[in-house]
Amino acid sequence: MREAYNLNIRLSAVAVGLAVVILSGCSSSNKVTVIKGSGTSNNSLLVGLNEISKGDVEGFAGERLIIREDKNSSEAEFYSMDIRTKEKKLVLSCAYKENLKLSISKDNKFVIYDKSLADLEKNTVSTLPEVNPQIRRTFTLLGVPDYCFYGDHEVLVANPLIYMNRYLGVKVYGMLGNSGDFSLKFKKTGDSIKQKEPDFGAIKAPDIKGIKDSVIDMERCRFIFIGTSTEENRDDLYILDLFKKEFIQVDTDVSLFALNPSGSGIAYVKNETGEKVQKLIVSYMSSNEKKELDSQKDILGVSWSSDGAWIAYSGGENGKNDMFIIKPDAESKEQLTQGMNLDGSIAWAQSNDRIAFTTNGNEAYKDKRVYLASLNINSGSQKDDTQNFEAERQNAAIQLLGLMREVTQDVIESSSKKT
Repeated sequence: MREAYNLNIRLSAVAVGLAVVILSGCSSSNKVTVIKGSGTSNNSLLVGLNEISKGDVEGFAGERLIIREDKNSSEAEFYSMDIRTKEKKLVLSCAYKENLKLSISKDNKFVIYDKSLADLEKNTVSTLPEVNPQIRRTFTLLGVPDYCFYGDHEVLVANPLIYMNRYLGVKVYGMLGNSGDFSLKFKKTGDSIKQKEPDFGAIKAPDIKGIKDSVIDMERCRFIFIGTSTEENRDDLYILDLFKKEFIQVDTDVSLFALNPSGSGIAYVKNETGEKVQKLIVSYMSSNEKKELDSQKDILGVSWSSDGAWIAYSGGENGKNDMFIIKPDAESKEQLTQGMNLDGSIAWAQSNDRIAFTTNGNEAYKDKRVYLASLNINSGSQKDDTQNFEAERQNAAIQLLGLMREVTQDVIESSSKKT
């Protein structure tokens, strides 16, 4: 059921219990092996493993697992599964967009995919307004969400191009209409800004022709994104620090990244073309510290545990990837499976003792399977520098939140006038 979205909205969450599955339930054809812990015990970290559904893992909403089933290359259906009962409910059906990730609210009651906002408890779907930053045709956005959740379930416009231009005071990328300029009006303040050609003298913006994947870190007032360089056609990892008003290049030739739950560190995969390998690296913001955790032929997915104590990733070669977990200090690395043929879809449960992941079949859209692994691991602590923020940065974060609410309200009002 679709409703028109009436957007003075603060959204809310969902929970689901995960069944512990015993290892003996696995078929021998999966060739599952358990790798022992690092010398301290004869008990394995992997307690249980079982196939639970077809499809692709999107993430946990409390004790429910959100699963995507691709009908074809352009259409997808999203389901919510209660792991204990195996009951699946259709959450939404919509167009599939390459690299775009589903977002789950902190209170586990809502999800967003593209412009669809689904209430998991009421089983309803609302349509969010178009954001439409009017980017140049030559500037591409891939896997960049227009909306995000803040707090428990508040919905905010998250498209980074809008804030790059508005917050930095110059037009950095792509924001041109057909006439060669673009006016963005904010109805709460009555402020209308006339955007002109980029002023690269004020801010040293990287020369990129598109953005792949972006995450906003509200507390630190910054965007993390992968930008495709214009000359080299290479994907590099950047931080846009809105407080310092500067772009920071974290590393070059990066295929994917994941921000840890506290926001203090990024795990990313760097392509080493000369060595023909991919490296899993962790970078911490406060110290500029980088640590190489692993090196494999292929690393397809990365996911942090909710306490930030472990990183799960899919590693291997020639498409024959398996599940590994490693601590961010690289002191403990464990291989959980063998011969499972994983893709890059991985999600940790909030309880940290379960991981869901996807295995590839022989035919796209048909043979993907979701597995649930139960783990015997202890929760840990993670680096967190939130107490060390400058007072000015904290104030800037408050201002950014205010701006995001203002932009969101403007999008809502503009949309309501069109309908």
